[in-house]
Amino acid sequence: MIIAVTHNGLEHARDMAQKAPLINFMIYLDDGSKKEKASGYTQVGPAYLLPSRIEKNKVSYGRFEFIYERKQRTIKDARFELKEL
Repeated sequence: MIIAVTHNGLEHARDMAQKAPLINFMIYLDDGSKKEKASGYTQVGPAYLLPSRIEKNKVSYGRFEFIYERKQRTIKDARFELKEL
């Protein structure tokens, strides 16, 4: 499995996922510039894009759970939550 980290937001993460199809997971910085903040994952092809969040005086964590089917090399029953501590 390949995990990538980017700080350039969802649109950049989507672009990277399309150009690098071997990436399984990409954690990107949700800068909060939109009124609606990302609360779940986005899937682009085989890649799962997971938001992270940085806000002044706040700490958040993300939890991603899934079942990996080794023979088929697929992920199923994916669940993601982003919570503030």
